[in-house]
Amino acid sequence: DSEFLARGDSTTDEFLGLICGLRLALNRGVRELSIYGDSRVVIDMDTQAKELFSRS
Repeated sequence: DSEFLARGDSTTDEFLGLICGLRLALNRGVRELSIYGDSRVVIDMDTQAKELFSRS
């Protein structure tokens, strides 16, 4: 699966890459996943999302 993601903003591109990877994992039934990255902003977004979902 591939998709052209470039939007001109590296943070946006990295976040969209994360979303695409998560969708792919979900569609393939992945139950555990480790995500590594070098964008502090994207990693913090992922951490905040996990905290929100764990509360529900």
